[in-house]
Amino acid sequence: AAITNLGLMSSSRIAYALGRAGILPQTLAEVAPSGTPRAALTSIVILVALLVATGTFDTLSASSTSLYQLNVILVTLAAIALRRREPDLPRPFCVPWFGPVVALSLLINGALLVAFVAEEPWGGALGFGLLAVCAGLSLGLRGGRPLREGEHAPAAGEAR
Repeated sequence: AAITNLGLMSSSRIAYALGRAGILPQTLAEVAPSGTPRAALTSIVILVALLVATGTFDTLSASSTSLYQLNVILVTLAAIALRRREPDLPRPFCVPWFGPVVALSLLINGALLVAFVAEEPWGGALGFGLLAVCAGLSLGLRGGRPLREGEHAPAAGEAR
């Protein structure tokens, strides 16, 4: 139950952030008075229900595992890029031995990604295919124009 809650909450927050950034529809960036992104949460619940209803839980699990592993790698690469671009940025937490730790993380997570895709190639292909379709739809909704650095859709109540 806890992992289901974690998955739904993190996925809805990602949908909310993508809505706010203008990558997904703006309605996903709306929040209830309590601060809950209800539209994003509802859309994720409906999407998950549709995927579970297909009866392909193993494939769904394999595709999400591959995508999760790719996400870990991309976040690690983003940390490296941020550290290079903004070396003097105040950081609330400092990773000791950043270089070796990040290199080890990339090595282990890259190997895990290869292993997950090799173990379940159909699931990995499905996950990466869905990611490509979503990226294409996002670009299509913006007329093929990528977001510029720092650009985002205004939050509720924020001037355009």
